[in-house]
Amino acid sequence: MNIDPCCAAKDFLRAYYRELEDMIYGMSRTKDCNSIACCFTSKMLQHSRSAIAISENLLEGSFFEPPRIIAKHIIEDGRQNITNMRKILNTYSKYRDNKDDLNSYNRSAALICERMFDEMRTAEMRERINCDYLRIMMPHSEGAVRLAENAIGYGLSQNLVPIARSIISEKKQLIAEIQKLLCMIDC
Repeated sequence: MNIDPCCAAKDFLRAYYRELEDMIYGMSRTKDCNSIACCFTSKMLQHSRSAIAISENLLEGSFFEPPRIIAKHIIEDGRQNITNMRKILNTYSKYRDNKDDLNSYNRSAALICERMFDEMRTAEMRERINCDYLRIMMPHSEGAVRLAENAIGYGLSQNLVPIARSIISEKKQLIAEIQKLLCMIDC
C-alpha cells in the first residue's frame, strides 16, 4: 500500500489539531471536582485518551517502525492507565478535599496544562509525520510527568500514588526514547 508522505503528514496534522482542541476542552472541564484525586484522575483520563488518538493517527499514516513502536506502546499504556483510573475515579467522585487545598491544586494544575498546551500548539511542524509526532509527544509526555508530580506533592490519595508514580516512570522513559529517536532520524 502506497501512501503519499505529504498527504499523510497533512492528514495527521489536521487530526492532531482537532485532537488537541478536544484535549484542551476535556482537561479544562475538571473544575467541578471536589477532590484532588478526582481532578487529577479526570485530567489524566483525557490526557490518556488524547495520547491514544494521536498515536492511532500516526499508525494510520506512517510505516516507519521506530515511531510506530512508540505509538503502540503509548496506546497500550494509555489503555491500561484509563482502566486503572476509572476503577478509582468512582471512589473519589464523592470525596471532598479542603477547599483551599483544592483551589491551590487546581491553580497549579491549570498552569501545568497551559504550559503543555502551549508547547504542543507551538511544536515545530515540518509535515514529516514521524518527526511531527515525536515533537508533539515530547511536551505531551512532559506535561503528564509534571501533572503527576504536582498531584503527589499535594497529597494525592494513597490509592492513586502508585498510578501517578507509574505515569512518571513510564513517561520519563518515553521522553528518553523520543529524544534518542529524534536524533536518530534527524528531526
